[in-house]
Amino acid sequence: PSGEFRKIGILLHEELKGGTTEGATLTAYVTISLLEIQKVIPSNEIAQSLKIAITYLEGQIQNSTQDPYAMAIITYALSLAQSNQAGYALTLLNNLATQRDGMKFWSDPNGQSSKENLTPIEKYHGTTPLEVETASYALMATLLHRGDAKSIVKWLTSKMNPQGGFYSTQD
Repeated sequence: PSGEFRKIGILLHEELKGGTTEGATLTAYVTISLLEIQKVIPSNEIAQSLKIAITYLEGQIQNSTQDPYAMAIITYALSLAQSNQAGYALTLLNNLATQRDGMKFWSDPNGQSSKENLTPIEKYHGTTPLEVETASYALMATLLHRGDAKSIVKWLTSKMNPQGGFYSTQD
């Protein structure tokens, strides 16, 4: 086994998947879930699956350096697993960040954030749910490394709606 978790079946509501697609992002998502359940229900089978999945994710770091979402979720999974590659992944993730006005955030490189593709609510807030999700994973990874997260928190809170939530079920 390669350690990659593969998509089986179809997703009826594509809008609900967020940035998790296939390959490394799906594997990171499943790995995060398994790491959390392993804390509550220890299992040798889960531990073995995690070992293989973490090795797979470590090997995917270089393939993800142009995709902020992939780097963020992989970095968080590796950080949660206390991988010796997590610090390196966090450095690469931070290299993809934009810093402006005391805020740190990650733009969608696939053009989904371009003005013509934004929904009216996204135009109003100048961001997409994917960018909020990316910053959230980056924030959790940064906190696990005891890094300075104020600039990420500042950006995330600037994207909240007046009731304290966000504008989509994905962010």
